[in-house]
Amino acid sequence: MEKRGEASSNVSTEKVKALERRLILEGFGKGNTAALEEGIGSDAIDNSVPPGMSPGLAGAKEFIMAFRSAFPDLSYTISDAGQTGSSREA
Repeated sequence: MEKRGEASSNVSTEKVKALERRLILEGFGKGNTAALEEGIGSDAIDNSVPPGMSPGLAGAKEFIMAFRSAFPDLSYTISDAGQTGSSREA
C-alpha cells in the first residue's frame, strides 16, 4: 500500500517492525481489524486487493475478514524479523 503525503523516513525501523508484527499477529492472526487503522492511513491506496473488494483501508479490512473466514484456525508465530536498512556491498 502507498500512503500519500508522509515521508517514510520519519518512522524508525523498530517502530515499523512493531507495526508489521501487530498487523500480522493481531490483524491476520486474530482478525482484529482495528490494528489496521494504526498502520494504514484512511487515504491509502492498495493496488493488490482482490477483485470486488474496496480500495484502501476498507478493502484491507474486507480481505482480512475473508481470510479469517477461510482459515479460522490459522495462527502466526514470528520467530525472526528481517533486518532492514540501506547496507550495500560493492
